[in-house]
Amino acid sequence: MGVALTYLKKMGHYLASPNKEKVSEEGQFKNMKYAASSMQGWRVNMEDAHVAKFNIAPDTHVFGVFDGHGGHEVAKFVANHISDEILKNASFKNGDYSKCLTEVFLRLDELLKTPEGKKRVELYPSRSKWKRRIRFRRK
Repeated sequence: MGVALTYLKKMGHYLASPNKEKVSEEGQFKNMKYAASSMQGWRVNMEDAHVAKFNIAPDTHVFGVFDGHGGHEVAKFVANHISDEILKNASFKNGDYSKCLTEVFLRLDELLKTPEGKKRVELYPSRSKWKRRIRFRRK
């Protein structure tokens, strides 16, 4: 499939027409079902990621959508690591799930700032013609 790219400054790096191809999946665990569908749209590459994991712990399921905001690497990283971080979290083990989610997202942010985290993100190579860099800013 040939795709025309627009490089005009006012448009940024967008396709000349949207990619309307949809990628869908579905799953089921006992009486619970889910379906997820994604579409690239006007962007040069799909930048979003999602997670759908049943029974990471008894009667505990994780579903989430992560927006790439200009690149898919961090979204994929979070989708692939959030369940493990939830299971390691003390607030999760104590049943405080709201606090757990806050702590896990902060933990993932901190992990992304470490050399190990940067190396893990590099496992998700850019799919575009342009080399992407992930920048980490400190306050």
